[in-house]
Order: sequence, then C-alpha cells, then structure tokens
Amino acid sequence: MGFRMLEQDVSSIQTRNGVGFFRARHLEATGRISHAFSTRFGGVSPPPFDSLNLSTSTGDKTSCVRKNKNILMRTFGLLPSVLLTVNQVHGDSLLIIDSPLPPVLSEAAHDAIVTDRPGIAIGVLTADCVPVLLHDPERPAIAAVHVGWKGTALNLCGKTIQVFEERFGTRPENLLVAVGPSIGPCCYEVDEFVRRAFSRHEGRWQKWAKPQAPSRWRLDLPRANVDLMTSAGVSDENIVWFNACTHCREDLFFSHRRDGGVTGRQISFVMME
Repeated sequence: MGFRMLEQDVSSIQTRNGVGFFRARHLEATGRISHAFSTRFGGVSPPPFDSLNLSTSTGDKTSCVRKNKNILMRTFGLLPSVLLTVNQVHGDSLLIIDSPLPPVLSEAAHDAIVTDRPGIAIGVLTADCVPVLLHDPERPAIAAVHVGWKGTALNLCGKTIQVFEERFGTRPENLLVAVGPSIGPCCYEVDEFVRRAFSRHEGRWQKWAKPQAPSRWRLDLPRANVDLMTSAGVSDENIVWFNACTHCREDLFFSHRRDGGVTGRQISFVMME
C-alpha cells in the first residue's frame, strides 16, 4: 500500500486574530465543514503553557483555558458552547453523539467522537499523539480521533471507520481524512513494551518502526494510522497529512515528550455547519 496522501507542511499555517492554525484543503473545499488544528500561539496562558493551551488537566489555570477556548472559537465565528471534548484515556472507545443536545461530555472516557449532527464541534486534545479528523460528505457525518501508540495498536481509526459504515452507511472510499501534526519518527523512540503491543500487526511493524538500538525503535505513528485507514478502504488520495513534528517545532506546538509532561495541549476540531 502506498503512502501517497497529500502532504501539507508548516508553510500552510494560517493566522487570524493572532491565532495560528492549520486547515486541510479538501475539507475546506466542501464548503460545509468548519475545522482546524490549533497551534500553541494566540492565547493568554503563561509559561510553560504558553499560550493557547486548551486543556484544564495540565496544571494551567482554568480561567486561562476558558479564555483560550473563547478566543479560539471566536476566531472561527463559533460559540464556545458548541465545542465538545471527552476525557481521553488512550484506549479504543468511541462516543457516538446522536442527540441534538448532548450531555456534558468532559468526563466521558473515550478517544474518538463520531456524530451526524450539525452544529456540534467535536474535538480532541493532543501534545504528540496523532489527531485525525474524518468526514463523509455523502452520508454527512464527522469524527475526531485521538491516537497515540496504544490507540494505534488497537486500530482505533479502523474501528471508527467501521462505525461510519455500520451507523451511517458510509462507503470508506468516500471518506475525507485529515491527519494533524504529531510527533514524528525523527523523535519518537519506543521500547520492547510498545513493540509487544503491536504484535497483532506483525507484518507491518518493520514498515512502521526502524531499529534505533537494541530493543529500541523509531515509530512512525502517522504512517501506521494512514496504513490502517487505507486498509479499511479509505482512498489514500483522500488523506491530507500535516508533515510537522510537534517535538521538533517548539515554536508551533506543545510536546509532552519534549517538555517532560509539563506543557499545554493543542486541539483539533471539526463541525458540520
């Protein structure tokens, strides 16, 4: 399987009202989707959360996070109340929102959100893990997925695509996918414990991970998730990948690994208008 999806690099960054963000061209082209992958700048949080931290679980002041959320959503002409996130637990649980007025979801333990409801912005928080946004323009539905090494080993993206098929009648080849900035194989070294978690993907580990030292590998999380999605039927020409490493680009992104766990979180969200 090729790795032929469209790459967008950091030169495609957009700024509005001092807020930096990325947008996938094919999602923008639909004219029916609001979405963004945020960066670390444009907010009010002090170091080490400077400045557009969107997570209250980092040690940042709740008042700063609230202001940052307001700033971000106003940047896109949206009310902060439409943005929904969940308590991410590095698993393979999905939340399906099929109510026009969902309950408070911040404590719900999931790593993917799927909905066919317009006017709900679903988002995932990351600081090295891979954010993935999906949209079926034919049977309108969207998903936001948070995948680290555990979610990748559990094939959370593949399970999300299966939900699209079973719930909405989606044909996987119609899905539009955007893979946001995450830690790259240049900086993501893993050990034998992670290697064993990928035992179900034995035939692909050599493609996704390169030996670095005895029992140490450099793992390419974006490539692994793209491969899993194309295996589930997504056309690789419908996948946009932002080729930017969160660990390398301290000027643009928070990175849990680089900053020793004391850092903020980016958000990646999508909404059907």
